Amino acid sequence: MGNFISDDDKKMLNQCQENSCVFCKIVKKRSGTIIYEDSDVIAFYDINPKAPVHFLVIPKKHVDMIQHLTPKV
Repeated sequence: MGNFISDDDKKMLNQCQENSCVFCKIVKKRSGTIIYEDSDVIAFYDINPKAPVHFLVIPKKHVDMIQHLTPKV
């Protein structure tokens, strides 16, 4: 079965998702307590920790599905 979404529509959808993505807001430094950052990833404390020390490390590039991850990301 073919893909019914054009590349332009995919880009627009991804931009909309990035604008509402809490992780993208943290990457853009609009929220969160950042504890580490380099050119590829950012680490910050979880807002609802389940352990005395609980932080998340995420890629700076928005990835909407784990299947879209690459070794570079």
